[in-house]
Amino acid sequence: MSVFKKYLVGLLLTTIFVSCKNDIDVLADWKQNTVVYGLLDQSETTHYIKVGKVYLGEGSAIDMAQIQDSLYYKNNVSVVVERWKGSTLVTSYQLNRDSSIAKNPGDFLNPKQILYTFTAPLFDDSQYRLSIKDAATGHTVTGQTSLIKSSLSIARPTTNQVMDFANYNRTFDIQWNAAAGARIYQVFAVFHYKEYGLTDTVVKSITWPVSEVRVPTLNGGDPFTLNIDKKAFYKYIAGAVSNGSNVFGREPLYLDVLFTAAADDLATFIEVGKPSTGIVQERPEYTNLTGGYGIFSARYTTGVYSRPFNARTLDSLCSGQYTKNLNFCY
Repeated sequence: MSVFKKYLVGLLLTTIFVSCKNDIDVLADWKQNTVVYGLLDQSETTHYIKVGKVYLGEGSAIDMAQIQDSLYYKNNVSVVVERWKGSTLVTSYQLNRDSSIAKNPGDFLNPKQILYTFTAPLFDDSQYRLSIKDAATGHTVTGQTSLIKSSLSIARPTTNQVMDFANYNRTFDIQWNAAAGARIYQVFAVFHYKEYGLTDTVVKSITWPVSEVRVPTLNGGDPFTLNIDKKAFYKYIAGAVSNGSNVFGREPLYLDVLFTAAADDLATFIEVGKPSTGIVQERPEYTNLTGGYGIFSARYTTGVYSRPFNARTLDSLCSGQYTKNLNFCY
């Protein structure tokens, strides 16, 4: 049962029993529960771990979600990531508390959030161990993960390929060789364009989630191919661009094709968290942490960047049936 569902159940029980002669306390004795979200990616140099608390108390759970002390620990929490090669400790990183990255609006306290961060290169020949300790109570949370191998290689598109979405009778092919340790691949195409307004010019982008591929083994090396219907590209652009009255022209720039690979633990965490489509709506909880809830795992991001479009694709963006009203003729 999710944390938010627990709050709702508690509030519902309070309402049901409020008219009874004998009051029932639905709040159990306090127990420290820590929630952790951390993904290590060697394609990045700065890494973030989110450490929070499960809270429950008398009153509105929604109101408590706006209180920082309900969600985050104070300064007495130590967060450490260690790099191990076999049975040898190579180095350790004491993470710094960071509140500089704003949280998006939502039901929980925003824009301020507290993360723990360190900056260092990561190595796919090592295992990384996480240790979190609350000095006030002695409560600890531990986890470990190996990284996805950097052997993910992209065959198509190539680094010098010109993007061709012009011929609807052919597919746009994406090909890659799997990396060891990766269970799920999410493939994205990012369309970059320039928008000319009455007062300014802005460079914008649209991220098209092309596909998600789950692979049967973690060994790596297996080839995979996606054959993409070219019309889907134009349809997605047409649905994502709004033709405002203050825009008098747009200029297509280039396309990125991105791959994000998820480790096995992360893939399971994502799968368990998906909404249920059957009669039974309850989903099992999943965590790979000891002493807490959440996930400490790995992902790997790579791609082919800044590939221009050929003339026929530019013509289709300008005057094709799906995007002809979006002023891509500037």
